Amino acid sequence: MGLIRRAMIFAILGTMFLGIAAVNAQVSTELPQFKSGASVMMGVPVDFNILNQRVGAIYEVMESDKSHIVWKFTGSTGDWAFVFADGRIIVASTVDFNLAAKDTLAKELNDAMDMINLVGGAITNEARASALDSAIYYSSEEGIYHRLKYSSGGNFDLTLVVPESNIKKARLIELPLSKPDPSGTFYYIDGKILESSTWDHDERGWFVDITDKIPMGTHKFSTTSAP
Repeated sequence: MGLIRRAMIFAILGTMFLGIAAVNAQVSTELPQFKSGASVMMGVPVDFNILNQRVGAIYEVMESDKSHIVWKFTGSTGDWAFVFADGRIIVASTVDFNLAAKDTLAKELNDAMDMINLVGGAITNEARASALDSAIYYSSEEGIYHRLKYSSGGNFDLTLVVPESNIKKARLIELPLSKPDPSGTFYYIDGKILESSTWDHDERGWFVDITDKIPMGTHKFSTTSAP
């Protein structure tokens, strides 16, 4: 198969230091107690005066000067965004980290990049995709989030050894944005096919919940071009 696939397993395995707290020393606004967050380094120049005007038309700006801007997202999350002159974008949340929170944080990083592009940031689609793929996620608990990524131009047969741990949620994600079965790719875990009906989709890719399929021990992940 000529198409490169990336199979990614996301799992919350246990208990990651909340490095997001470092923003406390860089803003004067009183911050809530954040429990999760995400950050990327974009390194694009930003005119904070114009960004302040654009952001303020949509969100509540908490603080802004020539070196940074802080705003709160609208809606039910109440999450915060921080954009700094050194190129960092940070989003932070008062909710505990899990895969649903991770999805929201990734969307908010994307929204922050949209705001920067509105004021001439010129973040390309490739740079955006690369940044989101390498984003750092934070939790108030140590070691809670693990990601394994494998790229292949053909079928594969991999072994995953799961240590003794409390797996709260795990996903297998398929990239690019094509549903595995119709595109001719079929995934198996320990010889059992992941049925088409079990896959779901959002703007980041197709994914299937595999929480109950990878208890402690050794597991085989494989693909074929036909069932």
